[in-house]
Amino acid sequence: FDAAGNYHEISRDAWGVEWEYLIYGIQGHPKSYPLSSWEEAERYRFPDHAVVRPDRQRQEEYLIFGGIGSLFERVASLQRFDTVMMDFFTRDPALLAFVDRLVEYYLPINRRYLDAGTDVFCFGDDFGTQSNAIFPPELFAEIFVPRYRKLFEPPQRAGKKILFHSCGKIDSLLPLLLELHVDILWPQLSLYGRDENFLDRCAESKTALLLHPDRQYLIPRGTPAEIR
Repeated sequence: FDAAGNYHEISRDAWGVEWEYLIYGIQGHPKSYPLSSWEEAERYRFPDHAVVRPDRQRQEEYLIFGGIGSLFERVASLQRFDTVMMDFFTRDPALLAFVDRLVEYYLPINRRYLDAGTDVFCFGDDFGTQSNAIFPPELFAEIFVPRYRKLFEPPQRAGKKILFHSCGKIDSLLPLLLELHVDILWPQLSLYGRDENFLDRCAESKTALLLHPDRQYLIPRGTPAEIR
């Protein structure tokens, strides 16, 4: 914050993305990217694997959440968003090879979470806009479903639960997520209103919904009275 109270922050994350923040408490946007091409990405080094330590005392009392697995959002932060979108829609082989490397990077991390006694494995990508999914179901099924299935399979085989978060309106992708046997869906529920079809489909598949206050307007911009 400067002397007048204006906020401006720039920071670089472990993936080499430089983020610019202009509104305190609101996610920033990439200012510079570590990659300029997917061919260059062949030499990109992922961050060191996370250290995961079991907490036996907490495990006796609590349901333990953990795990990692963002594909679309992670890739979309490493190069310009418009480039990433065009390359997904054209099925760029170098991009898809990089996404496969990302899956292979996540697998041993999730194995550590499994060994540490994690009960619920958390995955997520924001696939929706305010009115519809970013990708058509056919492309989502072709590119993302098999890669999520590979990430979900080890914890599912061990009898663990899968939580999947996705902001935006993703009802067109819901059947594909249910086919992946997602146990807990964390949607931006305020976009669905009283869409009984969305709720009924989750109920029929015995998929629980994780609920939270509206974080698009209420939490960052609401008045104290609105929040109360």
